[in-house]
Order: sequence, then structure tokens, then C-alpha cells
Amino acid sequence: MLAKLIDVCNVAAHQKKNGGSGGRRRVHNVIWKYLISKMADAPDPSILHWVKQLETWIFRLLSAPVPVPGKCHLELHLVPEGIGKPHILALPDQTRFSLVDFPLHLPLELLGVEKCIQILECIMLEQKVLMMSRDYNVLTMSVLALVAMLYPLEYMFPVIPLLPASLENSEQLLYAPTPYIIGIPASFGQTRKTCLPNDVWLFDLDSDTVTAPPGLSGQLPPHLNLREACSELTSNSH
Repeated sequence: MLAKLIDVCNVAAHQKKNGGSGGRRRVHNVIWKYLISKMADAPDPSILHWVKQLETWIFRLLSAPVPVPGKCHLELHLVPEGIGKPHILALPDQTRFSLVDFPLHLPLELLGVEKCIQILECIMLEQKVLMMSRDYNVLTMSVLALVAMLYPLEYMFPVIPLLPASLENSEQLLYAPTPYIIGIPASFGQTRKTCLPNDVWLFDLDSDTVTAPPGLSGQLPPHLNLREACSELTSNSH
């Protein structure tokens, strides 16, 4: 929005200076240069007029009040009503699902519903969970998405979306005595020359495989079984 306004002001200032004629090319970035203080000479009065208008617009935008979470919303008119619609700003109730800026569906696409439920079961049973992938972005987003899926519960143990292999002695974190959720690159074992602990669940996002620790079960007690809950929700929706 601001970039468009600056472009319009550039054209308006140039047309005023040239009596209503002239194109865009020769005035492009003049106001930008003034705003970032990179103009060597004093600006033309017409340029200064539009700069003041832009600064006023920016000041009013920054002075807009913050809406009360879950109580009200703010209708912000960034342009005159005849040109565009107002922007509506609101914050969710703090007791509801928090806003996330990453794709929650990513682990579901990579692993499927069954394996995602299995990961959530392991997390809720306070197991040590490792997730592995060659794609650092996929790995990080998947770890964050699974933690967010625990809502309304809150995970109180360490969460490391990406444990870099270049970090000295980073493999020691895998032997922590507490539960955790850690994302590791696919090359982690080769780089660190270490064996994974025998009490962790390893979920490979690239190959869609699960490696369970010997003698451990990822099943929740019957009254907390996520599969049964999902089946009931599915049947009730039909």
C-alpha cells in the first residue's frame, strides 16, 4: 500500500511540475530517495508537499489503536472510502487457538493422519521424539505444527525445530533425561558420527517411516485414545 502511494505521489508531483504532462519514468524513486535521506540537493517544493502527506499517513497508521483481543475489531481506512474498502484488524481471544504463520497441514501431507496421530500420542506420553528430513524448512515447520496441534494442551519440555549438525557437541542434547521434540537434518548421524539413543522415536519425513525404540509402545490409554476420538468426530460429521 505504501509503495503504491509513493508511486502515485511521484507521478502527481511530476505532473504538477510539468503542467500536467510527462510520464512516470523520470520521477520514479524521487520521493523514495528523499524519505531515506539520499538526495544530495534540496527537494522541489512540490516534492516536499507530497513527502509531508506521506509522513502524515505513516504517522496516523502507526498511531492506530490496538484492538482488544476477542472483544473488538478496528476498521482502518488507509485510503479514502471512495477508493478502497477499510482494513479490518482484530486479535483472537487469548484463550483460543493462537495465530500461526506456518502451515499446520504440512506434517499431515508428509506422514498422513495415522502417523501424525502416532507422533501426538508419543508426545502426550512424554516420549522423546526426533523428526528428520533433508529439507530444513519442512523439518522446522513440521515440528512447530505438531506442537501447535497439542492445543489446548501446552508442551512444557524442550522443543528444538532444527538442531544443526555444525553445532559443537550438539549430539549430547539427544541424550537429555527429559522428553523432547527435536528436528535433525538427515545428514546429522553422518556428520556427528554418533548413534541415536535407544529411547527415542524417529520419524523420517522424507521416507515416511517410523523407527520405534525397543520395548516401548506409542499407544495411549483407552480413555485418551486419539484414534477413537478422531473416528467419533468423523462419524458424527456424517
